[in-house]
Amino acid sequence: MKRMKLMSRCYFALLMMVLFAAPAFAYLDPGTLSYVISMIAGLFIAGGAAIAIFRRKIKLFFQNLGKKKQEGEQTATETMDDVVNPMDDVVDPLAEDKQ
Repeated sequence: MKRMKLMSRCYFALLMMVLFAAPAFAYLDPGTLSYVISMIAGLFIAGGAAIAIFRRKIKLFFQNLGKKKQEGEQTATETMDDVVNPMDDVVDPLAEDKQ
């Protein structure tokens, strides 16, 4: 019943906005769409970079989420000792020259 009341209010508000809309007399530059697309692309790139940087911490979080505590209490520092340096995955292009 509560949901139907909310839906009817939303429909009423939408109807009022459409019926009593005033003209905006606004101008959108042709470059505006490309600006909006570049902002959205930047958000996706930043999100992907954040996930790539913190992927090990995210993976450990979900692995430890389902595990029950075993014998004895483990502190946060003991679990963080298992974390590998993220720079270990970086491929050194000059490594072949050194061998």
